[in-house]
Amino acid sequence: MIRLANINDVNQIMEIVNDAINFLKENHVNQWQNGYPNREIILNDIKSNSLYVYENTEVLGFAYISSEEEPSYKIIDGAWLTLGNYMVVHRIAVKKEHTNKGIAKKLMEEAITIARSKGIKSIRVDTHRDNLVMNNFLKSLGFVKCGEILLIDYIDSDKLRTAYELIIN
Repeated sequence: MIRLANINDVNQIMEIVNDAINFLKENHVNQWQNGYPNREIILNDIKSNSLYVYENTEVLGFAYISSEEEPSYKIIDGAWLTLGNYMVVHRIAVKKEHTNKGIAKKLMEEAITIARSKGIKSIRVDTHRDNLVMNNFLKSLGFVKCGEILLIDYIDSDKLRTAYELIIN
C-alpha cells in the first residue's frame, strides 16, 4: 500500500535512509554522504504532504513526490523534453532487504498517477552520474536523459547530477 507518510514513520524512514547511504558508499557513489537527507528534511517532506511510503506491515520504501517547481532544474546543460508544469521525484529509497522487488517502481507509478490527477504531463528526476542502479532504473521506466544540472543549496561538494524526464501519456 502507498500512502502519505506521517510522523510515526520517521524512524523507519531514517533506517531506510541509512541503508541507502551505506549502499551508495559501498558502491563509491558520492551521493547522500554528508548528512543528507537528515531527519529535519524528512520531517519537512512529511509536513509538506510530499513524502509517500510503501507499506506492508512496515515501511519498506519512500519517495518525495511533488508538483512544486525545483529551482535546480531552471538551468540545464541539455534540454528538458517539455515546458511548463512537471512532477518531481526526489529521495526515493527502499529497505535493503526488499530491493529488486518492484517497490521503487510502484512508488514511481504512484508519482505518475498523482501527476495525471493534476493534469501534469511529465516527471523530472535527477541522480548522481555514478549511481548506476538509479540511472539504469530510470532508463528501464522510460525516462530520457536530458542533460546535467547543478544542485542548489545542497550540502555535498559534488553538485552535478544527471537529469531525466518522463513524458506521461
